[in-house]
Amino acid sequence: MNWTYFEILRIPELIEKIGKIGTSKFPFENDKRYVFVECGSSYNTQNGM
Repeated sequence: MNWTYFEILRIPELIEKIGKIGTSKFPFENDKRYVFVECGSSYNTQNGM
């Protein structure tokens, strides 16, 4: 599976995890959510993936 596609599929899980951490550590606006997904090719190359 393409790593970028895998990360896109994890978005709901990641948003839930951030919500459990609490907004005191991350001063987000409650009505907006931002998700940044990148290919990670440099990370994957460095880690032998």
